[in-house]
Formats: sequence, C-alpha cells, structure tokens
Amino acid sequence: QNFPTNGGNGSFNVISGQGCQWNAVSNHPWISINSGSGTGNGTVNLTIAANSGVERSGTVTVNGASGQSVNFTV
Repeated sequence: QNFPTNGGNGSFNVISGQGCQWNAVSNHPWISINSGSGTGNGTVNLTIAANSGVERSGTVTVNGASGQSVNFTV
C-alpha cells in the first residue's frame, strides 16, 4: 500500500483458518498497529506516520498466519 507524505490510517484483511490465532507486528517505528490480532479471519488497522524526507518502505508481519508480510511505502 502507498501512503501520501502526511501518512494516515490504513488496514488490510487477514485470511486465516478457523481457530488459527495470529497477531500483526510492525517492523518499523513509523508504522503503529492499532488493532492487529485475532483468531480466524480478521482485519489489521494501523497508522503510518508522516514522512518529510526520502521515500521509505516498511513491513508488517502477521505471525501465526503463515508469517505473511505486508509492505507499505510513504
């Protein structure tokens, strides 16, 4: 997902097997997880901080759901 330089709020869906627990972990301090854990299918809500410098990319990893990562650019 791409965000403007002023950052913002975003979300993505997690598709997971029934009864499978998962949690989302930010791999960068400028990506804040607002809600990011559950069992089965769910949604991760996050906030991307503003960026006044060079374009940056980061990831959020979803543990327990095959360890998938989602990339963000601001």
